[in-house]
Amino acid sequence: MRRLVLPLIIVIASIFTTCHGDVVLSEEAQVSARFSPSEIRLIMGNTTQVNYTLVVDKKALSSSAKSLQVEFRLITLSPQLEIVEFEPISSGSYKNDTTNSIHVVNIDIRHLHQENYLFNSSFYLKATYIGHAIIKLKSKLLMVDGKEESLNIATATNGQITIIRNEGLLDKIFMYSVIVFITISYINLGAQIDIDNVRRLVATPKIIFFGFLIGIVVMPSCSWLAGHLLFQDQPMYRVGSFIYACAPAASASVLWTVMFDADKELALGLQIASTVGALITMPIFLYAMDKSIDLEGQYTIKVPYLNLTRTLVVLLIALLIGSRLVGRNKRARQISQMIFRPLTMFVLLFIIMFSSIVYWYVYQMFNLHITLMAFLVTCATYILSGLLGYLIKRDIDHMITISISSTYRNSGIAFAALVVAFQPPDIFIAYVPCLTQVVTTSLIGLVFYAVKSLRKKK
Repeated sequence: MRRLVLPLIIVIASIFTTCHGDVVLSEEAQVSARFSPSEIRLIMGNTTQVNYTLVVDKKALSSSAKSLQVEFRLITLSPQLEIVEFEPISSGSYKNDTTNSIHVVNIDIRHLHQENYLFNSSFYLKATYIGHAIIKLKSKLLMVDGKEESLNIATATNGQITIIRNEGLLDKIFMYSVIVFITISYINLGAQIDIDNVRRLVATPKIIFFGFLIGIVVMPSCSWLAGHLLFQDQPMYRVGSFIYACAPAASASVLWTVMFDADKELALGLQIASTVGALITMPIFLYAMDKSIDLEGQYTIKVPYLNLTRTLVVLLIALLIGSRLVGRNKRARQISQMIFRPLTMFVLLFIIMFSSIVYWYVYQMFNLHITLMAFLVTCATYILSGLLGYLIKRDIDHMITISISSTYRNSGIAFAALVVAFQPPDIFIAYVPCLTQVVTTSLIGLVFYAVKSLRKKK
């Protein structure tokens, strides 16, 4: 019986030793590393200690070797800027180059022999930005005679780093402030609506239908083409830009229409039509996007139906309050008319300036390609939408209104779609082109409004 049991125990023990964790290396690998935690998640602005264990194949250690040198190199995957760096600690030696942070550890061979070819230590990582990075290892033996010999690193050794940002108080203040100001603006707008103009639009719905078609065709097409040309290697940017283009018209489109003295009733009709229509058009566009942009099957983009419905309900209630309560009172209507333009300009400037403070970390990801794409998509959408409005024989006010409605999309709906589909920090990386588009469009609008105001004074 003992003759049967003893060999069996030896076999089981050898299997357990071979399969246990990452301690035993494969035949090809000579050095491996285990990180604790295994998935390194950092908070932007914080410094975190990361423990690691190096496992060295004793067969790889030459008798003439003096020390083992292991290099930990930080490589950013996304976005395209440095997002993490090593913080110096007492053990090891450190050096930096111009593109990546490097942490180098020199281990005495005698120390490895004493510790059963295991080396435990740690380093500190400071997260400077959101995104993804990896820790890539290189290793070599330093010989007594000064020569060097490279060692093979286990393929699964690279450490995966994810950096996120905690939502602060300013984020919530900004979100609720925008909701309140937009609601007040729409109550104010409801009091200024020309009922006769609304009746004319209802009697001839063709203009709303064609304006809606222009809005759902022009910007998504321009965005898809620009993303395909400029962001082949950045699928997240292409996704964010395309989702923004597929979103319905924004509340800002109506406010800008007012500032440019165009048809505010048509702008309202187009916003309502595009918000209702997005319940159908967004699933179609997002399905097509899934087929054309390779996300390696990791994500499923879903339509934020709840947010669309909420936007529509708030919009209609605010307009109803404005037209029924404020609009019917002569004194209230006069006050509303007096503060209408200043309030509208204040809301637009508030959104631009406050968002630049709250989302400054997203602004830092703006680069020439993203800004160029936003500028091209904005200009192409505005011009093409206006030309199509001219082809369907609309007057200049209608052409301007259709162009503005097609250009200013609802970034809140786009952000909601990204939140449903992705996890931080991918949400904010994909949101970069959305925010770039909002900023670029708003700045172009401010420039044209300034020119219009100066010409009016002359």
